[in-house]
Amino acid sequence: MKADVIIYVTVISACAVQQACGADRQACDVCRCQKDGTVDCRLRNLLSVPSGIPVTATSLRLQDNKLTWLLPGTFQSLDKLESLDLQHNQLERIDPGALDGLTALVTLDISYNRLTSLPAGVFVSLTSLQVLKAQKNEIVEVNIEALAGLEMLPHLQHVHLDNNLISHLPCEHLDVVPARVFLHFGGNPLRCDCLDVVSHPPCLTRDNLAAECTAPHLLRGQPSQDLQRTCGMLFWCFFACGLSFLILGASMSYVFFRRTKRVVCNLYNCKFRFVHPRRATPAWQ
Repeated sequence: MKADVIIYVTVISACAVQQACGADRQACDVCRCQKDGTVDCRLRNLLSVPSGIPVTATSLRLQDNKLTWLLPGTFQSLDKLESLDLQHNQLERIDPGALDGLTALVTLDISYNRLTSLPAGVFVSLTSLQVLKAQKNEIVEVNIEALAGLEMLPHLQHVHLDNNLISHLPCEHLDVVPARVFLHFGGNPLRCDCLDVVSHPPCLTRDNLAAECTAPHLLRGQPSQDLQRTCGMLFWCFFACGLSFLILGASMSYVFFRRTKRVVCNLYNCKFRFVHPRRATPAWQ
């Protein structure tokens, strides 16, 4: 009886090991598993993240596939993964919980996809994250909840949102971002307004913000760090021009008034003065 129990336990253990190894072999059959901990799944026409990725993996390369949606728990057991590359896919959605378990992740690249917003609440578990790359998506606006969640990532240093479709950066959105996080917004159709810059100097002129203006035309290509100085110069220029026009207008009005004063008074007194085209002397009527 005891021998039967031992044999049963041995068989069950062997089956479990075989299933685990089989799952690893399946993932490594689809992808290329390297001894340095890199799992290379590039250019495999994958529609979903393959299962059975070795738990010892430190780098997962999933770029140039056809991923569209990351479901909760996709990377749950990969607590040693330091780099996750998802660029050049067709990602439109990342569910909350999809990145849970990636506590050692340092770099996350979700660039060159089809995301229309920066997902809120999906990065909070990435406690080791230092670089987040989300450039070349279709992001129209930045969710304030997503930016506020960056405060919970103590090691985060850079957030790349270059070359999206962001046209407006509200000050209240930027104020929730920690000063240690450098925001990259270059290549967006960002509309700058000198009135906002003058009234809210810390907004677009933050030291940790890299962006360029595309509108209005007068500020096109202007770096955000130089906006305060440029807007100040424009303000004094417009003020000086306006003052000059005011003085010029007042001078012209004064001269016009002096030259027309007698005529006006004559008209008021019903006295009309005519000059005959053939006579040099005026005739009064």
